[in-house]
Amino acid sequence: MVRDIYLAKIDFTDGTGSKIRPILLIQKNTYGDYIFIPLSTNLKAKGILIVDEGIEKGSLLKKTVAIIEKISVISSALLIRKIAQVNEELYTKIIHAICEFIRKNKY
Repeated sequence: MVRDIYLAKIDFTDGTGSKIRPILLIQKNTYGDYIFIPLSTNLKAKGILIVDEGIEKGSLLKKTVAIIEKISVISSALLIRKIAQVNEELYTKIIHAICEFIRKNKY
């Protein structure tokens, strides 16, 4: 499931509701939940651009940005369905960006 893009029910950080959004699964943690990065079609959002060349399986309808600064955790019960998988090169780039963000609080 690592590198997979899923549609998932994501709660808003202010607690006002939720929305079905695409997310990139990064890693399963020891509690059985998944660390993920939310995706957005708002190309002005700060993050890493995901285009067709970065997709190994499946597809995305539009160019998408992986929003590194919104890294979070989700229960597998909230995953709806797999829609795509990023390739190893893009996944590695995203992992490096996460590490850089945590290390420097920027990327």
